[in-house]
Amino acid sequence: MKTLKRIGLLVLLSAIGAVVLFLYARASMNGVFVQWEYLGKPSETPVEIIRPGFVKTDTGNIYQQSCGSGCWEKIDTVPPDDRIYWKLSSCGSLPPLKKYTHSKAICQPWGVGSTLIVDAIAKDGSIYTWQHSIGEGDSMMLLFSPFLGAAIGFLIGVIVVLTGIFSDMFDWLQQRAEQKGP
Repeated sequence: MKTLKRIGLLVLLSAIGAVVLFLYARASMNGVFVQWEYLGKPSETPVEIIRPGFVKTDTGNIYQQSCGSGCWEKIDTVPPDDRIYWKLSSCGSLPPLKKYTHSKAICQPWGVGSTLIVDAIAKDGSIYTWQHSIGEGDSMMLLFSPFLGAAIGFLIGVIVVLTGIFSDMFDWLQQRAEQKGP
């Protein structure tokens, strides 16, 4: 009976591993683990994202993000944008935008995949960006994740089963020693 329970445990942990890693890979592909990045705020109150990296303020001035985090430079006009954009549906799901007053999303090619970039204005005037790329390897990750998860679950199960077997063997040896006496 113990053998059947141990085999059942191996099967159960393999199945749990397959499901958990598949769900993790799926969530990763949908950008669930991507964090918003703070970009600072211009010296005037931003009211509209023109396109990622460019905002219009309440006075009508335009600011461009000029460095990593926190640098916004006032400019006269928005330079022309010659990048290629795809439909947003090609890039997956947008992140939650409830706590932002205005946002702009673009989808652009990235290698053999695509990148979804979202810039948003928070209620306090801070600008945030969210970027998530999906490439060719992501579909392979989704395809193989259940198999890898099952293997990991099986290995964990083997460790648990071997621990149980050694524990049972130790108990049996201890009982045998007690029966023989000194």
